[in-house]
Amino acid sequence: MNRSVRQGKTLIELLVVIGIVSVLIGLCLSAVGKVYFVALAFQSKNNLRQITMASLLFAHNQKGLLRMREDPGTHVFSPHVWMLPYLNRPYPQVIPRPDGFSVEVVYQPIPEYRDPADYTLAYLKGKASEFIVGPTLCSYPCNAQCFRERNNLNRSFMDGLSNTVAFGQQYAVCEGDWLVYTNLLNTFSRYTERAATFADDTQNPPDIFPVTDGKFSKGSEPGPPFLVRPRYAKANRLILNTPHPSGLSVSMFDGSVRTLGAGMDPRIYWALLTPAGSDTFE
Repeated sequence: MNRSVRQGKTLIELLVVIGIVSVLIGLCLSAVGKVYFVALAFQSKNNLRQITMASLLFAHNQKGLLRMREDPGTHVFSPHVWMLPYLNRPYPQVIPRPDGFSVEVVYQPIPEYRDPADYTLAYLKGKASEFIVGPTLCSYPCNAQCFRERNNLNRSFMDGLSNTVAFGQQYAVCEGDWLVYTNLLNTFSRYTERAATFADDTQNPPDIFPVTDGKFSKGSEPGPPFLVRPRYAKANRLILNTPHPSGLSVSMFDGSVRTLGAGMDPRIYWALLTPAGSDTFE
């Protein structure tokens, strides 16, 4: 007589299969996460490259000068505004008010100025200040040591364009302040608004900026020169903060983009911010 034998799986075999599947899913999620962050970092570097090339084109049309200019509405604009046409973006709209004396300036969100990994860009979402500040938020401040004082691309950069940082990464909203691309001078800024600059001693309060003693450069205050992927509560508005785990991406005045690791020598970092400190980057 034939007997039918039921083919089944033991509980141990089932648990082993579940364990193997869980490990595979974990490995896949880890790989996908790494690819995701690499893609965001690539897009961010592309933004840095675009805005740097746009600023260089603008400077070349000004006979090499990196200085600021004023518009008829007496607003002092930053390099981010003047290079908009070189990014195929329109200038802000200057609309005369009914009083006949003042003007209203209408700004547009600029995708090239926003880091895709900068989670603080959504901080003002739904808040009253979003209407005023939201469009002007910026994740890529310019090096204030270079974009002022009539620096000239052809004469001011004794360290070389490839050894001087042009733009870096910063959280758009940090310690209650908003980083905006609209202006450079605090005289024309609103409360809690900071110009999209770094290493800027004209900010209020001043950024940490490089001090050169003739041989080495260092920060004006002790501490890390920049922070890599800090939590919101640990971020520092006086230095650069990158949301990317791979390190701080910066663009140089020759148009190249480099990634600086958290363990780099602070003296090298601060030297990279000075246009004529007789320092080089190796």
